[in-house]
Amino acid sequence: MPARAFCAWAVSRNLHRSAVPTPPRSQSSSPTSVAAAALIRPVSASVYNPLGSPGDDDPGQAQNAIAGNASGPWHTSYYFSPVFGNLKKGTGLILDLGKQVRLSQVVVQFGAQCCTHVQIELGNNSTSTAAALSTFTVLQSSTTAANRTTFTMTKQATGRYLLIWLTDLPPMAGNPGRFETLIYNVVVHGFAAGQPG
Repeated sequence: MPARAFCAWAVSRNLHRSAVPTPPRSQSSSPTSVAAAALIRPVSASVYNPLGSPGDDDPGQAQNAIAGNASGPWHTSYYFSPVFGNLKKGTGLILDLGKQVRLSQVVVQFGAQCCTHVQIELGNNSTSTAAALSTFTVLQSSTTAANRTTFTMTKQATGRYLLIWLTDLPPMAGNPGRFETLIYNVVVHGFAAGQPG
């Protein structure tokens, strides 16, 4: 098989719809309380793929990642290694929060398979380019994300766009040699820019 055809086949979207797993445990990046923060419902979610092809990673289902959408999880394409088959260095979901905010906590439901390597980032440019990606501020990260994972922010930054940036994928359940990440039920808490908290 020609190399170009193999690469295209390797990143073809897996059309299965993974069952939403029951979360057996919860992880947290920090125990800090965020009781005073407000719930921020994202306006939209889309695949953020500045290092790959626009059609990669199921862009039509990205909206499913927002809490309250009951259509099942969003998932990346499947790849033949945890690092995207060495075809790119990462992919992500970008959520438009509708206004400038300062985040206090982000809760993300991943699939049950461990582990997704992920960074929670905030920025002001939703353009899907490598240059725009470099302007985001990393607020939290995890190399053990699975199930319900809570990210409590320790950095002060403001921005409109929340980026869930993935750099390493867990294995697919029941599919040795294939790797993907599932995301759903993203819940965001924070403050309007300039609001004390």
